[in-house]
Amino acid sequence: MRDDLLFAILVTCVFLSACRKDPKPDVFKITEVETTASSTGAEIKGSYIFNSIPNEMKILYGKDDDLSNALASEVDINGDEFKVVIDGLESKTNYHYCFECIASHSSIKTATKSFMTLAGRPTVITNEIFDIGTDAAKGGGIVTDDGGAMVTSRGICWSHNQNPTTDDRHTTDGDGTGEFASEITKLSSNTKYYVRAYAANEAGTAYGEEKCFTTEVGLPTVITSDVSEIMDSTARCGGIVTNDGGSEITARGVCWGTSKFPTLSGPHTNDGTGTGEFTSEMSGMRPNTEYYVRAYATNAAGTIYGDNIKFTTIGLPMVSIVNISDLTRTSATMLAYVTYEGGTEVTARGVCWSVNPNLTTEDHHSSDGGGIGEFSIEMTGLVPNTKYYVRAYATNELGTAYSEEESLITVPEEQEPTGYINGRPYVDLGLPSGLKWAMYNVGASSTTDCGDTYAWGEIETKSSYTPNNCSSYGLAEDISGDARYDAARAKWSSTWRMPTIDEAKELEEYCTLRWVVYNGDEWLMITGPNGNYIFLPARTHYENHSELRATSWTSTPSSWIHYQYTTAYCIYTHNINDIWYGYFDNKEERWRGRNIRPVSD
Repeated sequence: MRDDLLFAILVTCVFLSACRKDPKPDVFKITEVETTASSTGAEIKGSYIFNSIPNEMKILYGKDDDLSNALASEVDINGDEFKVVIDGLESKTNYHYCFECIASHSSIKTATKSFMTLAGRPTVITNEIFDIGTDAAKGGGIVTDDGGAMVTSRGICWSHNQNPTTDDRHTTDGDGTGEFASEITKLSSNTKYYVRAYAANEAGTAYGEEKCFTTEVGLPTVITSDVSEIMDSTARCGGIVTNDGGSEITARGVCWGTSKFPTLSGPHTNDGTGTGEFTSEMSGMRPNTEYYVRAYATNAAGTIYGDNIKFTTIGLPMVSIVNISDLTRTSATMLAYVTYEGGTEVTARGVCWSVNPNLTTEDHHSSDGGGIGEFSIEMTGLVPNTKYYVRAYATNELGTAYSEEESLITVPEEQEPTGYINGRPYVDLGLPSGLKWAMYNVGASSTTDCGDTYAWGEIETKSSYTPNNCSSYGLAEDISGDARYDAARAKWSSTWRMPTIDEAKELEEYCTLRWVVYNGDEWLMITGPNGNYIFLPARTHYENHSELRATSWTSTPSSWIHYQYTTAYCIYTHNINDIWYGYFDNKEERWRGRNIRPVSD
């Protein structure tokens, strides 16, 4: 009975098992997906269909397309929607993935898909700053990773503020990875700066660690102002301190001297502190002197100087007498020259004269306008035979300057004869010899007449004098008083004769000689020890010679032969530019025509 019951139960189970249907297979499908990649990860979200209730959904991902080395991350499920975030990916890299849905009785994977991460920003290191100066420094950096894209620019940026960027001042030092060097320029002295290296690619700009440094204290910058209000011992200058060099300006001013590039070791001013413009008063200078001046400024780094400026203090003008000419009984002409105006306009110039020395414009004077250069003034109203002191003068803003004092003696009235010999007047000059000199030449009838000319040793005048028409070449003895050869004795008779060479030289030794204008003509005035005087007229004897010459034969022959012609001694004086030159023992060829001034014992 028991065996039958067991059999019946077994048959029933087999029947029931044969009658049950097979279950339907699971379906897992992604119907919609959205992938958002970054340089280091991705977010994938969407919707799905699964005909069962999933126990778990995960994503499998990796670089290999067969996902042989795949990593897995859990997927968040919310109804029929899902989302998963993957981190720690490499930039600019293609990743493959699929989803796996796990139910209680099955596990289903989707088809494989892929996405690519974006490029990332580079990685850059900021190097230490070195070679720090007053306005520059050196730095650089190292681009250790390009972030998956080409580094298109790199360098350093700096600012007074922290966290500088490429919006601030920066360098551009090539591209790519690796180390680079940078020059930091146009800095302010004694100033703190912040620096960062940077590198940029398509993902953006990355910055390295921030460094900071402080520039050195620099010298100031100063400009020298123009010199103004220049006087004889003072002037005004100054300057502008445009930059303090990063340190307080403790002193400023100007320094000056007669040598180039003056320094604080010489005269200088101290005109306050700080930057900006200042004015300086220079003093203690010499008139008519060239000086150099430059501004200076001092800070903790030292002293700096501005440009060198040259100026000349004003002073009295400089004036000199060139010569005194056209001397007559009552007038004379002075030629003078203002050589330097003293640094300011010459407003008056002229000549002053007096019978007393140390004269000024308070004495007699005459003016000739102003300015520099040569000027000529005639002094009139003079007294005959009077000694005058004369000085040229020039006046400017500072005062009046005078030339060296000179003197002149006006021409005297016509000399009265001391006496007459054979009707011819003579003058006793007070010579040691007691010799009497005629008042005019042979052939003249008054002191204003030049008289005749004669070849030496001849007693007749000629229309021309040449080497071929001279008859006295052979004479060897002194001819004084010999009427055959002495024109003075031949023409004036009595005791009149030609002077010897020794008697001519007595004039030079004991008399005063000067050129004067006498009755409108040039004369050599010879004044003896006793104040009496005679005149030797001047005339031109040679062609192509402009100087006036007063010449007169002596009776003494010379042994000197000049170009085969015998010679004799003569008085030979001439005036060049109103300066007296002369020889009282000059040797001349005998054929030349000369005056004869008679003498008598």
